[in-house]
Amino acid sequence: MSSGDATTGDRRDALLVGAERSLDGGVKLEVGARHVQDHPGADAVDGTSTHSDTSTVRAKVSAPLPGVAKATAFVEAEQDIHDADKHLLAVGGDYRLTTSSRIYARPEVVSSLTGGLDLDAAQHRNTTLLGIDSDVTHDSHVFSEYRVRDALDGREAEAAMGLRNQWALAEGLRLNTSFERVRALAGGDDDDNLALTAAVEYTRDPLTKASGRIELRDSTGSRGALSTLGLAHKISEDWTLLARNAYALTESKTGGTSQLEERFQFGVAYRDTTTNRVNGLARYEFKREDDDTDFERRTVHILSSHADLQVARGLMITGEYAAKHDLGERWDIGVAARVLGNATFSTRATSLGAELGFRAIENLWLSVGYNLNGFRDRDLVDDNTTAAGAYVRMRFKFDESLFGAKPDTSVKAAP
Repeated sequence: MSSGDATTGDRRDALLVGAERSLDGGVKLEVGARHVQDHPGADAVDGTSTHSDTSTVRAKVSAPLPGVAKATAFVEAEQDIHDADKHLLAVGGDYRLTTSSRIYARPEVVSSLTGGLDLDAAQHRNTTLLGIDSDVTHDSHVFSEYRVRDALDGREAEAAMGLRNQWALAEGLRLNTSFERVRALAGGDDDDNLALTAAVEYTRDPLTKASGRIELRDSTGSRGALSTLGLAHKISEDWTLLARNAYALTESKTGGTSQLEERFQFGVAYRDTTTNRVNGLARYEFKREDDDTDFERRTVHILSSHADLQVARGLMITGEYAAKHDLGERWDIGVAARVLGNATFSTRATSLGAELGFRAIENLWLSVGYNLNGFRDRDLVDDNTTAAGAYVRMRFKFDESLFGAKPDTSVKAAP
């Protein structure tokens, strides 16, 4: 996953790989590895943001609790492979009250101030989570939690309660609603939070999938609204229409500025289902950002197209002036050259690099690459594959099987 700060340009990229195995007696073993990279943005001139890498190994063991029916317990640990002071240790379990209700607990000792994606050796924090949840009906779920954190400014405590419901309005039409309230009991900034969400999913037509979601949040210092709309429609065997809109508004209650972000995407995808050799995507995107200042008030229009041609089995040419060669059923290696310029190409930047990919499971590829030189653009580039230096990325292939059709496999498709 990748996340970023629109104000400073800071970005965090994280990759988690794991495996789970069930053993005799109800015992489950999980092992994995995690890598996190922090990249300071171009606006971080004050030196507060620095580039850092974190690589860890983790393991979790869960098993039924001996002598206590309907109870399970677990132990989870994570350790940085370069720094012994960066670690996480958690123990916990749950007890099944009924077939639809349980109580659970998770005490945790973690050397982190920024959450599970980063481990900070300089600081330590203890957290404890106690809760109960229950499936009131087949489509209703209620929970109540008590959260305690031993942070720098003393012990903090929160009480959280919530309700989630699913409503079948008609065949292929479902409404999901949720309610959550978090109230500060001690310490912290005494910031109470209330969140209401409603989401609609339409799946009745095998050729059309649509969804809509709205979320309203209210806290002591701010209020906000978030909405998303999505549509996928199969026009024909080869053509698919895609559309999505996301709108987010946050307003301060203390006289600060409001923040508005909107992103609309509309695209048409083509896949030659007869020969499975030609793929294409044309996309238009509109972005709007406004935080009540002229400096950060901006609108952007983006038009892009991408295409690839399967010249032969194991060799593909893409519209990014790239080529890729399969090394086998699970491995591939590729090189790519990219050019970014203004309308007249009087100013331009280039990127040249190579990449090695591995198919972990069906349709899921993990790749590592390195660019000798590169560039970044906050609007045109959604990942770090064009920047200079090393990168890691994950790809998942979606095809017409999303709509219940069976893809043509007469010619092997490049992932």
